[in-house]
Amino acid sequence: VFCLITVITSFVYAQFGFSIPLHLTDLYGVGDGAVLFGKVTTINALVVVFLTTFLMVRTRRIRPIFNVALASLTYAIGFGMMFFEIAPWWFYLATVVWTLGEIIASVNINVYVANHSPVTHRGRFNSIYGIIQGTGGAVAPWLTGMFIVSVGIRWVWPLTFVLAAISMIGFIILGKVESGARHGETMPSADTTGEEA
Repeated sequence: VFCLITVITSFVYAQFGFSIPLHLTDLYGVGDGAVLFGKVTTINALVVVFLTTFLMVRTRRIRPIFNVALASLTYAIGFGMMFFEIAPWWFYLATVVWTLGEIIASVNINVYVANHSPVTHRGRFNSIYGIIQGTGGAVAPWLTGMFIVSVGIRWVWPLTFVLAAISMIGFIILGKVESGARHGETMPSADTTGEEA
């Protein structure tokens, strides 16, 4: 279930390299759009470099499943902001927001997968997870391209907002179900959960 939900988040995140440059080019032309996308990618990299440690410290006491839900929330907000087309600085601010989610997701997803895999099969589970999750990013350009042709580039962002919100709700429900299952156990297994409260 976790892997299937992350297919959605992978689809949303893939808009970074597909829909954002198309949208900026549509708004500002080929030359200025390319320059602005270069700035967006630079901001993304700087946020990752300077805020990863801070976010790891601030979220370390939260269970990985709920951290991933938080990442989906930032995806919903950050990518959803791009619908409004206010000014270049607005796209930069949106990039900061969804990059926070990128950091939180990248730090917590593998932890979650490892904690829910048998000790003897963690490498296999992580590789299979990568294939499943990567499906979202693989089909994103194709499906999003058809969507853009049908309704226009701007409407990608409400779509990504809804998809990210759905994934956030899915992660929260999954976390609550796991919490209920754990409370019903007489002796939790460290090999299958291993998460801090």
